Amino acid sequence: AKNAAVSGYDVAAKTGTSQKFDILDENGNSYLRIGSTVAYASDGEHGISMIIVVDEPTSQVKYGSVVAAPYVSALLEKILPYLEYKSTAESTSVTVDNYVGLHLNSAKEKISSTGLAYEIVGSGTTVIAQTPAANIALTLPLSKVILYTEDTESESVTAPNLIGLSASEAIKAATSAGFNLLLTGSGASSPGRDDVVCEQSLPPGEIYDRASVMVIRLINTKFED
Repeated sequence: AKNAAVSGYDVAAKTGTSQKFDILDENGNSYLRIGSTVAYASDGEHGISMIIVVDEPTSQVKYGSVVAAPYVSALLEKILPYLEYKSTAESTSVTVDNYVGLHLNSAKEKISSTGLAYEIVGSGTTVIAQTPAANIALTLPLSKVILYTEDTESESVTAPNLIGLSASEAIKAATSAGFNLLLTGSGASSPGRDDVVCEQSLPPGEIYDRASVMVIRLINTKFED
């Protein structure tokens, strides 16, 4: 149940796919499916369980590992931190601080301490604007902060279509286009060759400021239950 995993948390999960025999095709064959994933997460003292059942999925791949498990992961990503379950993951993301108003040297020092890269635009000594804004999460080491020291228009970039690309292809395409990234889903902390993009937060073809953050969700393509 790789697609039900949440980085940093203990999640036990089992996916399943079953046939429906109450409705058959003209040849008497079962063609409708039910995909499901049941999961349990624990912090040693408390636990939470859930099941997601997808009745008659219409996607091309109907395995529970595809139609249900990613939604378990997406829910637990929000539920477990909310319930204050402690993460054991080595941090692969960082939240951007507010650098506006700081002297440039102070801002550079603070950014460097987080592991993020930075780019300076302008010849001033005080940060007057930044991209991304404060309190935005980014994946290390795929991201950087642009610090503006002069009143200038930010550069515009076009969002590429990442759906269906492998993790490595998507990372290259997005960063080359000028976007920062936040990876979620299967293999987010260490993307593998079987992980592909199933969702992106910024619609392809739309225009955004350079260094805007694109959240992409990965799904493992070893379709099995």
